[in-house]
Amino acid sequence: MKAINGFKVVVLLHEGHEAGLPPEELGWQNHQDPEIKDGFLIIRKGLNTYGLPLSRIHSFSIEAVTDE
Repeated sequence: MKAINGFKVVVLLHEGHEAGLPPEELGWQNHQDPEIKDGFLIIRKGLNTYGLPLSRIHSFSIEAVTDE
């Protein structure tokens, strides 16, 4: 059985959707549930944490990362 190492946060912004761009991996988290606070999707990247306004997001996913 493969062990889950974490979860990557993949986001497609409205601007990217309109331009035909693919979703981007923006960060990682340790759990599968999205962290949403006060209208922002909370994203961790390295030692940095930032919030992306939900109003800018077309779609997002939380994807498990497993051992190869």
